[in-house]
Amino acid sequence: MAWTYTYDTNTPLGSTSPTGGDDRIRETKLAIQERLNDAYDGTDDAGDQFWPLNGTEVDEQYACQHRYLTFRAPDPTNANLNSGEGRLYTSDITELDGADVFAELHWKNENNDTLQITWTDGSVCELYHPFVRFAAPLAAKPDPVNVNTGILYTKDVSAKAELHWVDEDEQECQLTTVGILNITAAAINAADTNIVDDSTLTHTAGVLEIKVPTVVDGDTGGIAAPVIQRGTYTGNGADDRAIDVGFTIRHLTIKRVDGGVNPGVELISATAGNYAWSQASAAIVTIVTLAGTTFVVDDDDRVNGSGKTYAWFAVGER
Repeated sequence: MAWTYTYDTNTPLGSTSPTGGDDRIRETKLAIQERLNDAYDGTDDAGDQFWPLNGTEVDEQYACQHRYLTFRAPDPTNANLNSGEGRLYTSDITELDGADVFAELHWKNENNDTLQITWTDGSVCELYHPFVRFAAPLAAKPDPVNVNTGILYTKDVSAKAELHWVDEDEQECQLTTVGILNITAAAINAADTNIVDDSTLTHTAGVLEIKVPTVVDGDTGGIAAPVIQRGTYTGNGADDRAIDVGFTIRHLTIKRVDGGVNPGVELISATAGNYAWSQASAAIVTIVTLAGTTFVVDDDDRVNGSGKTYAWFAVGER
């Protein structure tokens, strides 16, 4: 639907009788009022500007004020401003998933500094936040980002919004899982990479290793890297059975995990030698000994009963 009244700069024609000039003047007034006050679809009093007719006059106190402000199209040039000027305008912004482009509100000051005010989901872009609230999670990783930039966002993982990061090389990292910071042993092992750096902490094939920088002195030549590891084994009832853990053992705990009498045994490496005691008795018995990277168990039901399951926890060094 078009405007009712014509606004034509080609009228009146030079050949038009002057007696028709009054009609053209009235027509021009109506055309201007209509374009300011009414919507293009013909809806009265629905235009950007408040310019209503009262009979044949515009006599409202608040005439010339705005109901709202409609921007025609995103500014493709966004030319620089002069001193004392400012510009409110729209500019095309692409959604994170690259699906659509939207005209979003911007502001430019006289120094030509630009601020994006709105985002593609209709939210306001703020500079300072007591917290950050993300809109609906994305279904997939965002499109490539610009050089030296990254994107922090939420993505749908098993019907949960989880926090993610993607860098300029499109490498994506899931930061949370069911509300917990995603630094699990499984995640570390799957990545097969070091935590922090090569000289501090690593997790490889189920072994958590704390690396300590070498401290050289005249007696020891340095400090070995401490290691913490756990595992299980099934007893076979044999005497002097050796189980190798791959590093020098300094402290070992063994616990029978399928129950039974005296299910726990703790071994301590002391200057007096390797010895053990059961949880059920204070009597010291030599049923487990340490031998470098191995621990040796006797045919005692507390540490090597046939068909029984045992869990061990060792602290040592490489």
